[in-house]
Amino acid sequence: MTDDLREYFRILELKPGASAEEAKQAYREMAKAWQPDRFQDDPGLQGKARERLREIDNAYDRLQDYFRAHRELDGSSQTTGEDRAESREVRGGDDAPPILPPPLPRPPESTGTGEEKKSHAGVIWGVVVVVGIIAVLIIAGSSGGSGNSTPSYGVSGGGGAAGGGGYTPAPAYVAPVSKALDEKNGFKDFHFGMTPGEARAVLEPTQDTRNPGANEEVFYYLGTPANRIGEFATDAPGLRFFEGKLYRIDIGFTNFGNEIFEALKISYGEAGTGVGWKRDEQALTARSWEGENVSAAILAPTGQAWDALVVFDKAANRKAEEFASNEPERAARDFSATEFKSLSMGMRLEDVATPYTVDEESQVTGVKELVFSGSDLLAVGFYPLRHVSAEFFKGRLYKIDFGFEQNRKEMFQAFQHQFGPLQDNTTWTRGTEKLTAKCGGGEKLYGTILAPGGAYGGEAWDAIVLLDPVVWREAEQYKQDGPKRAAKDL
Repeated sequence: MTDDLREYFRILELKPGASAEEAKQAYREMAKAWQPDRFQDDPGLQGKARERLREIDNAYDRLQDYFRAHRELDGSSQTTGEDRAESREVRGGDDAPPILPPPLPRPPESTGTGEEKKSHAGVIWGVVVVVGIIAVLIIAGSSGGSGNSTPSYGVSGGGGAAGGGGYTPAPAYVAPVSKALDEKNGFKDFHFGMTPGEARAVLEPTQDTRNPGANEEVFYYLGTPANRIGEFATDAPGLRFFEGKLYRIDIGFTNFGNEIFEALKISYGEAGTGVGWKRDEQALTARSWEGENVSAAILAPTGQAWDALVVFDKAANRKAEEFASNEPERAARDFSATEFKSLSMGMRLEDVATPYTVDEESQVTGVKELVFSGSDLLAVGFYPLRHVSAEFFKGRLYKIDFGFEQNRKEMFQAFQHQFGPLQDNTTWTRGTEKLTAKCGGGEKLYGTILAPGGAYGGEAWDAIVLLDPVVWREAEQYKQDGPKRAAKDL
């Protein structure tokens, strides 16, 4: 074998002498991982991806020639340029964004010790066996030999809940303690407790994001050696650090769900049924493994294929969740009885120190509206706001509007901390659309949180309005008195 051929195999991360089918599979996985449009936020990395993809295409084309010459490819298994275009279309097109694993809450913790868990497992298994025998006898007696079969549980085969490769929950039981989880203590060379600097020394991330509200930093990897579990490609592993220590690893994948599940069972043993897992508000099917210190779960939307793996240090994950759950209360401190940050109800326009532009001014209503660009106002706690505007009546601040698109649930919790208990209000509209609204506060500062009405109701909060009730009533009265003032000119 020539040095050129060895290089082509190396580019596709294959051993020299790999088969045509192995080369075809490796090409498809690497072409997906190095799609330039997955790196739109990093021009430098996008250019590197284009160059890498050209290298991968060339290597695969040369290997095709090699396989043809040695009669290792027949007509049905040859992959042409059209096949490559088809594979890109199947995986979502060249414009498909990288799939980042969404945040997933930890399922409810078991509070028992390792010995207690083993004891409970034995008791439960005994009960399951006895109940199973009784059920079989009852069903056998009632069926009268009609040929009806009892329903099966566990991992379904080709005719599962999803109509092909889907999964159904197995009967609940407590999984044996998996010592392998604690011994591995992480994923590949990433170990729980390591610092971001130590993780960078192992492998530089392709994306680094920070969430100060959760005291968290996340490393994402795209098109790297971390994007594989054995031979199976993954989408975007995420390493989560809390207080500067690695505590959780999220791995998403769009293919090889069955194979990854089997690999996990080989590593960690038989899985128990995980409960309490959600993706946003969507309940997930989960199979889980429990160590003394580390937990793992493979996840799927109900009736669909496995698409994510989460491994976490239990004590550190619990601490991180407690910190994040308190952020709404910390964010609520941006409000006081009369103000939001540097904006105080009743303040004069000339006293505003934050940069702004005048969006509208009306002589009829006596109102001037400002839009703020100062970054110090464009967040509630660490939750980002889409926009902040304020209205002044006769030079006095009386109304502040916030718009937001992220952390809707947390924004509601922060609002509730400051203005609760809340009451429903059915009078709010946006254009012709009726809104869902909840209101609270007092005579100095009155707040309303809003969401589009209809099917989603309060699950889609997207705005907050703060009012000085006294000045607001003056402004409304001034607007209504406009015709009387105009009549004096006649």
